[in-house]
Amino acid sequence: MPLNSAVCVWDPTTRDRGLMLNHEDLFAVLEKTPLVSIDIVVVDDDARVLVGKRTNEPALGTWFVPGGRVNKDETLDEAFERVANDELGPGNWSRAHATPLGVFEHFYSTNFTASDDVGTHYVVISYMVVADGLRLDQLPTDQHAAFEWVKSGGVTKDGDTVALHDYTEAYFACVGGHQGNGAVTGT
Repeated sequence: MPLNSAVCVWDPTTRDRGLMLNHEDLFAVLEKTPLVSIDIVVVDDDARVLVGKRTNEPALGTWFVPGGRVNKDETLDEAFERVANDELGPGNWSRAHATPLGVFEHFYSTNFTASDDVGTHYVVISYMVVADGLRLDQLPTDQHAAFEWVKSGGVTKDGDTVALHDYTEAYFACVGGHQGNGAVTGT
């Protein structure tokens, strides 16, 4: 492991970044260990949270916040920026300007293969960012079929409701007092 002897820290310039496992290897990991992921709770100035309707397992068809796995040899800063760009679109996303919400555990009875013989256990590091000009019609649709801004209970701006996943609903306790503090934006 290359170390920088001046400050005795890992030198990230000497390693490969962001090794993604193939499906077979990822499934083998799921059978034996939890995955580390990042959730990004995007809040607007009206204290609404951005949710997307998931197009894949786990939690297929439920409304969830953007998020994704941390890859092998990827720093948390790199993972945050990659996940934000993948799920929210290109922008100036930085973990340094996000508000940490805490570490959560998410347990699912299924996995990315949609089989129910092996569940998925995530250790989730969650962050809040404040949206500035984020447009729903410009968000990537690789992971989510549609997006909505919602209040607790899944209430949309039109008064309709969407079925929030329980793990997403739990984030409202963390952001309930937010009134728009000018945190990180994607613009």
